[in-house]
Amino acid sequence: DLLAERNVLGVDNRVNWNQTVYPYNAIVKIEWVGKKLCSGVLVGPRQVATSRQCAPAIGQTGQTFKFMPNYYFGERYPSAGMINWYMPTMVGFGDCGVKDDWAIFILNARLGDTMGYFGAKNLDPATQLNGAQFFNYGWPQDRSAGGMQPTRQEAISVTALGTGCEPGGSLQTNADSGPGQLGGPLWAVESGSRYLYGVLQNEYRSDYTPFAGGDRLVAAVIKTRQDFP
Repeated sequence: DLLAERNVLGVDNRVNWNQTVYPYNAIVKIEWVGKKLCSGVLVGPRQVATSRQCAPAIGQTGQTFKFMPNYYFGERYPSAGMINWYMPTMVGFGDCGVKDDWAIFILNARLGDTMGYFGAKNLDPATQLNGAQFFNYGWPQDRSAGGMQPTRQEAISVTALGTGCEPGGSLQTNADSGPGQLGGPLWAVESGSRYLYGVLQNEYRSDYTPFAGGDRLVAAVIKTRQDFP
C-alpha cells in the first residue's frame, strides 16, 4: 500500500518545518539535474554528505548538481555546484554494503561558512541504541507540496546495527521516509553541537529505515576537509 511504499512506520511523525536557523540552514536539497532529487547535509565549509545513490559513478563526467540550503518553495539562500565527489570502495553486500552507501560532494562555494555544518561520529551502542534521541530532515515528495518544503522528525531511535560491519555498522531506525529524503542526515545533539551519524540509504523499506554511516564516513569527513579546505 501507499504507506509501505513510502516507508511510514506506524504513525507518520514527519512535520513540515520552516526555521531559518542552524542546524536547518546546514541541510541542503540536492538537485541532480535530469536525474533525481535528494537531501544532504554540510559536514564542512564545502563538503556535503549524502547517499551514494545521489552521486555519479566514479569516472562519470558531465553531471550537473545544485545544492540548495534549507530550500523552501524555492531557493532562499545562495546555492552551489559540485567540483568533485568521494565515495568509498564497497567492501561487501547486505549490511556492510548499506554501511558504505554514502558519498561526500565537494562544492564550488564555501556554503558552510555562513550556513554552518555538522560534525560526524560513530554510534555508541551502549548509550545510543533505542534512545529516541535522533533527528532527520529532508524534502519528501510524498509530503509538503511534492518536496517544496522540508519535513523534520525527532525522537528517532536506532533500533539495531547491521552485523559484521562495526564500528558504526549500518543503522536500522524507526524513521519515516519517502522519495526525496534519500541522503538526508540522521543526527543527534551533544553539548549543543550537532553530529551526523548517518545518511538515509533507502526510503522504501517497510520493516525499518536504514542509514549509512560508521567509521569510514567519519574518516572521510575529516580527510575531505583537509584535502579541500
